[in-house]
Amino acid sequence: MQSPVQLVSTGVGLGLILLSLAPAAAAGPKEDVAVATLAWGRALGEDDPDKMLPLYSEDAVLWGTLSPTVRADRAALRDYFVTAFKVLPGLKVAFGDQLIRVYGDAAVNTGYYTFSYVKDGEPKSLPARYSFTYVKSAEQWLIVDHHSSAMPSIPREVFYSPRRGRHRLMRAETGSGRIPTYWVALSANFASAAAPAFTASGFGGNPCRGYMMV
Repeated sequence: MQSPVQLVSTGVGLGLILLSLAPAAAAGPKEDVAVATLAWGRALGEDDPDKMLPLYSEDAVLWGTLSPTVRADRAALRDYFVTAFKVLPGLKVAFGDQLIRVYGDAAVNTGYYTFSYVKDGEPKSLPARYSFTYVKSAEQWLIVDHHSSAMPSIPREVFYSPRRGRHRLMRAETGSGRIPTYWVALSANFASAAAPAFTASGFGGNPCRGYMMV
């Protein structure tokens, strides 16, 4: 028969074990999908197409960042990664914000990531946005649909109007090439990127057609 001291000691030990297991027990499907997404990123960094395929379901569809066509079978998926690893040597990915939603045995992870690679001996980067759709097979979350596209650049014809309290994208067309003087470039960088001949009153007097923030 155990003494009271032994019983207390045993109880404390069991309590510590249960506390140590609590974070693992608290992990839910969202965390599992996040882990599956990170596994995709790690596999991408191994430069091996055959490491990527097991992360996709048998009927998976991929519309990749570099692909002009959708890839809807295993051979096409593999070919995509063969090409990606060839044209983007040293390919790796870093994830930004992720929005994960779970619907039973299906889940969607939407967010952005930045690819990094080496070209002509220099490091390069390619920001992109993505959506992974997952299905749960046994205990594994597999990608059934993957869309990825390069992050669009900000339009060059973007301006800010300090006389307006709100930002609204409005199409502006002018045949005279004159732009009201209170339309100023969003930043000095924007001014130089938009047109070297930019002035507060127009683009060197040339007619323009574009988009302005007003």
